[in-house]
Amino acid sequence: MMLLAATTLAWAQGADKSNKSNKSDHPVTLIPKVGVNYSTTSLSSWVGKGAIDKPDVYGLIGPVGGLELEYGLKEKLSLSAAVLYSMQGRKYDDLASYRAAMNAGNVSNMIDATISTQRHHYINVPVTANYYVAKGLALRLGAQVGCLFYKSGRQEWPYDDTFAENPKHSLGSSPMVFDLSIPIGVSYILKEKWQFDLRYNHGLTKISSSSGLIEEKNRVVQFTVGYRLNLTK
Repeated sequence: MMLLAATTLAWAQGADKSNKSNKSDHPVTLIPKVGVNYSTTSLSSWVGKGAIDKPDVYGLIGPVGGLELEYGLKEKLSLSAAVLYSMQGRKYDDLASYRAAMNAGNVSNMIDATISTQRHHYINVPVTANYYVAKGLALRLGAQVGCLFYKSGRQEWPYDDTFAENPKHSLGSSPMVFDLSIPIGVSYILKEKWQFDLRYNHGLTKISSSSGLIEEKNRVVQFTVGYRLNLTK
């Protein structure tokens, strides 16, 4: 947030020293924004726990919000950078395998079956190039770096009806600290003030790994509403 504020101030000061024509050529816009994620993960590998099948994976809904800065390059082209808090995660369960093991009388596989919900709290920094195909309507493509600062959740074992709250995530040795993804989406500016942004973030890096048992990557659909503040006027 401090880095984004410093960058905004530097651009605003530079704009004050330029003439009006330069301001219109390269507008700088600050956009506070809030919204919602629908997030899940790809379960790209599953070695399996005995005869336990690959679990069903479900998405979670969580908040997203922060600040975006847009810099106009040409009439139809701009660059944007943002700092966003984003809650992402997923839920998976072994209930299908648990029932199969129960019907087969396989106690060991019944014991291994779990229901797991994880919520990952990120600070994400997306940078996108925006091409305006019509007035107010832009296509967006870029790259995003995320830093996990907290993980929470719940794990249940249907066999003995117990559960455990996952503790605060240990960042020291975790492969889940940093996440790289590709955001692609579309935005629309209403009445030159309100910006509606819909994007899909396709994760490229593993966010979790458990001895080859599970390898997951982020899959996030994100919708935000922002209010545009023109800093070059």
